Amino acid sequence: MVLDDENIYNRMSNAPNPYGDGKSSAKIYNIIKKYYDEDSLNITSADEITDFKGYYMKHVSEDITVNDFESLHRGHIIEEVFDGGRPVYIEDDLKLENMDIVVREFSIDE
Repeated sequence: MVLDDENIYNRMSNAPNPYGDGKSSAKIYNIIKKYYDEDSLNITSADEITDFKGYYMKHVSEDITVNDFESLHRGHIIEEVFDGGRPVYIEDDLKLENMDIVVREFSIDE
């Protein structure tokens, strides 16, 4: 047993953490702060990069899947699906008929 064997206990209690040293957020903060202090931190909103147009809600009456809907409506990404007011897990092959969807729309350059 680990608690009974001092050698094993010491090896396990001093083993490196496979998930890091617990100081990642401080390191990230310091890097961001350094660039901010130097006035060289340039953050661009994702909305500016992707030409985000907005959201809309739609009741789907046709027999169509998530993948088919997004293929037919380029620049439209289904964000949420509701069946009778209950949220549904989104999968590419989910049939949307008689469901309500929330869609994020982007401008697409043709």
